[in-house]
Amino acid sequence: MQAKFIVFDGLDGSGKSTAARALSQHFTSHGIVNIVVREPGGSLGGLYRSLIINHDLSLEAETFSFFADRFQHLNDVIVPALDRGVTVICDRFSTSTMFADFEHLVWKKLGPHFSEMEEFLFVLPFEVAQQRLAARVDLNRLDILDRPTFDRCSEAIRIAAENQIGFRSIIDATQSTEEIVKQVLSIIK
Repeated sequence: MQAKFIVFDGLDGSGKSTAARALSQHFTSHGIVNIVVREPGGSLGGLYRSLIINHDLSLEAETFSFFADRFQHLNDVIVPALDRGVTVICDRFSTSTMFADFEHLVWKKLGPHFSEMEEFLFVLPFEVAQQRLAARVDLNRLDILDRPTFDRCSEAIRIAAENQIGFRSIIDATQSTEEIVKQVLSIIK
């Protein structure tokens, strides 16, 4: 398999991280060299992640921080890995922070690797997300959403995904991890 850039996006509690790890294990067991990364926090030792999660930033400062992290992540980790032929599985990417004025720069940075990008949007009901999040011990301020905010974010992410270049598939995140990985593999082959 040619190196791919595989993105799992969706709201917290949808199982993106679990599915990313399971897909990575599947690839590794089949001899496919891969790495799992996440956003925010993909580079600079998590400096931007800490900034975004631990500080009450203005909307503008938070937006610029997300994009600063993304560009540094692309520059330091994602593009070099793809250039070396390593498949990159990314836990969250641009659907979560869709701002058209910046996105054309992101796609330009990916360059020829853009054609190898596969993006999956994980969707699930509010109740399931809350149940999964309740089991976590490492929640941060971005993880805790009330029902109206969850619904608004879900709809905004869905619309962004439908309008985004490179978007491919919606995943029912209520499925088991094994079913999700099987579905993802059937699409990326």
